[in-house]
Amino acid sequence: MYLQILFLLLFSILQFLLHAQNSFELVVSNPVNEVVMDLLEEETGGFLAVGYQGDYNTPQDYKGLIIRISPQGDTIIKKYCIADTVFIFHRIERCNDGNYLVFGSAAFPPDYYKKLLIVKLDTNLNVLWYRKHELDVKAIYQRKILPLAKGKGYHIINEVYKDYNWNLMLCKINENGDLLKTKQFTELGNGQEIGDAVYSTDSSNIYIFGTGYNNTSNGSRLIIDTAYTFKYSNLLPEYADLYMNAKWFTDSTLLFSACYSYFIHPQRDDIGISETDTSFSNMDIHRYGAIDTINYPAVVQALDFISNDSIFLTGTHNIVFDFFPDEVSWISIWQLKNDLNARSEYFIGGDAYYVTYNILSTSDGGCLVAACRYDYQVQQEEEFDIFILKLKREDLITEIPDAISINKEPVMIYPNPCKDRFKVNVEIDNVLFYLYDMQGKLIFKRKLKSYNTIINCSRLLPGIYIYTIIKKNSVIKGGKWVKL
Repeated sequence: MYLQILFLLLFSILQFLLHAQNSFELVVSNPVNEVVMDLLEEETGGFLAVGYQGDYNTPQDYKGLIIRISPQGDTIIKKYCIADTVFIFHRIERCNDGNYLVFGSAAFPPDYYKKLLIVKLDTNLNVLWYRKHELDVKAIYQRKILPLAKGKGYHIINEVYKDYNWNLMLCKINENGDLLKTKQFTELGNGQEIGDAVYSTDSSNIYIFGTGYNNTSNGSRLIIDTAYTFKYSNLLPEYADLYMNAKWFTDSTLLFSACYSYFIHPQRDDIGISETDTSFSNMDIHRYGAIDTINYPAVVQALDFISNDSIFLTGTHNIVFDFFPDEVSWISIWQLKNDLNARSEYFIGGDAYYVTYNILSTSDGGCLVAACRYDYQVQQEEEFDIFILKLKREDLITEIPDAISINKEPVMIYPNPCKDRFKVNVEIDNVLFYLYDMQGKLIFKRKLKSYNTIINCSRLLPGIYIYTIIKKNSVIKGGKWVKL
């Protein structure tokens, strides 16, 4: 009996170690362009990332791409193309039977008109079946997949391109991938862009967030019932004009994030997030970003949470309006409390140009982030690599102590954690930086320059440290910093 208990205990510990998630960074690099469009956590604690791969100058050769990532950060990468020269994956969903449905587009020469693609994969990522549906559109891009009740199929929220315009198209399929219903909404405006979609609380309507509706470039919320009848729309606050995400927060409120735009001074563009009821009026917008730097939300998914008191928000710091700029940028990640104030902040990058695409809140209390990375210093061809970052809950421990009174001065410390050196970005003069160990012993202090000051921490022991930034005896920022 004792041996059986011991065996079960050891087995449980082994399973925990196998499934425990680590922190890791991955770069998937090939001499072609690569993009991750969606993320999914598996029941084993690992992850799936779907997207596409192909030469940037010949998108007709794109292939579907799936990356399986273990909890420890090991990868298996598979490419897919089934009798088509274009095969792109946009979304992935777990089926009720434990297998996976992947949604995307496929095309074949000479016209390259895109078909709606649905592929069912088993747990080993082998193709069980696939369906292709002709929709008479030049391009199709799935922005959201909404499951029907009781596993009866899905609503697919698409952007489609035809006759030089992007429009909204809804598709309904059953669990076998058969197309049951479609409707394209051309009358709502031209140049439509979809940010996100959610069910109403009673699941009778679909709320779709996007731009290009109501003959305005401002953000809108469309309400369409599940029979695809348009009901009405309303304009969102002026800031909401790009990369919108929404997720139910309580029984009656949603969290809503978007690009907070300044049309007069675009260098002030920030990431905005708010909690709102379904009227979308009187929104209390919390802004995240740095002054005089363009900060955009992630391209596909900037907002996610499992717990209402651990909300993840991500984007790109220092956006450059060029496909392949010779500049650096940073992936920015904030963990927010339920009042939408930041508990921690995390920046990584500065060695290449990054564009953040997705964030996934993970079961260990951390998050998984996918981005594109262009290393203009070494790459001869203009192409993005895939960059994937996993953070554990323990990595996000830079909470600012409640006892510290913090003035709202523009300060950023990145990367945090780091190994050898970090930067402190302040836009004010005569500022002192203090670093203490966990016993309160002063390690060093440094006078900060305005803008970036580089601090070498290579001689410090790995661990957690406390920092404060002071100007004229007033603390303007304080928190925890981690040496790897």
